[in-house]
This record gives sequence, C-alpha cells and structure tokens, in this order.
Amino acid sequence: MKKTMTVLCVLALMGCSTGTVNTAGPKNTTANEIEIKDKRVTTDKKLSGDVRLIGLNESVTPDGLRKVQAEFLNRRDEVHRFQYQWEWFDENGMRINTPLSRWRYETIAGKETKYLQGTAPTPSAKDFTLKIIRPEN
Repeated sequence: MKKTMTVLCVLALMGCSTGTVNTAGPKNTTANEIEIKDKRVTTDKKLSGDVRLIGLNESVTPDGLRKVQAEFLNRRDEVHRFQYQWEWFDENGMRINTPLSRWRYETIAGKETKYLQGTAPTPSAKDFTLKIIRPEN
C-alpha cells in the first residue's frame, strides 16, 4: 500500500571530519519493504548534493503503532552532523505532542547509508513529518 507523507528537509549539513564507510550485506535480501511515496520540501540545495533522502519505509509494531524508517545516503567523503525530529498527526491533521517530539542529533560518515526510525506515540497517529536541520553549534 503506497501512502504520501511529507518530509521537510530544512537542512544545511555541517562537515566534521573526513572518513568513509565500507559496507557489505546479502546480495539477495528477503525483506518485504513497504515504500511510502513522499512529498519533499527542500530549502537547501547543498543538502540534495551532499546527503540525500533515498526513501521511506513503514511497518506496524505488535502494539499497533506506525513505524517509519528514513534512509539517507551521504554522497560525499566528509562526515556530516545534523538534527532531526519526527512530528506525528492524527486523522484530523492535528499534531500529537509528546515528550518524544524533540530534536535529536545524528552523524553520518562519508559514503554511509544511515537509517533513522520513528515510531508513532499512539495508534491514532496517521501522518508524520520528518524535519531535518543544521545543528546550532
């Protein structure tokens, strides 16, 4: 089932140090990913050239909570730091405020693929927005 969600990329990533990541995994995966079609708002062209949102997948926890995973790829050799926040909305489009609705720090190494996961705070969460910004310091 394909769904359309909003991913807000308000991001200017900040280089830290150089370094890349070598990876390996199975040639043929058995994962049955449920891809989400997304609507993106990109306000930083450097982001789209450096760290790219590859896609969004979703699943449901045993408790009936929606879980979303965002896949990012650092296209450069430099390490980048950023902050992100998941916002969840009910069926009427009202934001669901919880203590978990806070900014988190993340680092992505050069050439690394990074997965960020967000779990809805309640089964009534129907939509989400993933926000990404440059750290203040």
